[in-house]
Amino acid sequence: MTRTLATLLITLCALPMNSWGQNAVTEFNNGYVRARIMAGGRIGSHPSSGVSGYFVPADILNGASPLYTTGLWLGGTTLGGEQRCSAHLYGGDEDFSTGPLTADGSASLTTETALAYDRFWAVTRDQIELHQLWTDCQQDPECDVESTFPNGYTIPPQITNWPAIGDLTQNQPYYLAPFIDLNNDGNYDPFDGDYPCVPGDQAIYHIFNDHRQEQTDGTPMGIEVHMTVFGYWPTSLGPSPQTLFVRYVLFNRSTETYSNFRIGVFADLDIGC
Repeated sequence: MTRTLATLLITLCALPMNSWGQNAVTEFNNGYVRARIMAGGRIGSHPSSGVSGYFVPADILNGASPLYTTGLWLGGTTLGGEQRCSAHLYGGDEDFSTGPLTADGSASLTTETALAYDRFWAVTRDQIELHQLWTDCQQDPECDVESTFPNGYTIPPQITNWPAIGDLTQNQPYYLAPFIDLNNDGNYDPFDGDYPCVPGDQAIYHIFNDHRQEQTDGTPMGIEVHMTVFGYWPTSLGPSPQTLFVRYVLFNRSTETYSNFRIGVFADLDIGC
């Protein structure tokens, strides 16, 4: 079985229930950028209302938006010469559905998996650093846990529920969302000090795939997409807080080998109007 991995980093200045997920909606907001993120990977306007969902400054309630909507385009050619593609447009008809594909070469998807991953995982640098402090304090004989954490410490659900490990009974990949394995035992256990590995001061993680194929009405490529939307706070020494970053990590879960593989970004920009 052939598997390929590609990474792309780009910079960008209520639906009815269905069996493919695509219902969850969340928002990135660091005080400077406010961006609506939808299950399946699109960012911006909601297809049911057409209302814009990307604003800089973040506190604009209505009015001009620099971006109406954006999403991912993928394309490639099989060894048999068949051209395949998967693409985001404005929503409604979708090529992408939620969740990881099976890792057995069939790149299949069950309704249960799609619905279970119809969600996002959001975590902040503060949560991770506090968890690191708690872990280090427990292992340091000179650190008094009770005085360091006078109100106690509970691992936040953003860390305990991190989608680090797939369901092997469903033929999912063992490793999904990246994490720091503090004791290198190959498992994800926050009580051992493990925690999500994400960039930025604030990050939102989402897993989707090209199984649905309603937009282009073609054959799925068997691509699983891990999407991280992230940014930085104004007090950070990182890039401008007015910048939203989107990182895509792509896995070929099929047995196909693709040549002339292309990654693109569809963006309907509203700058100037």
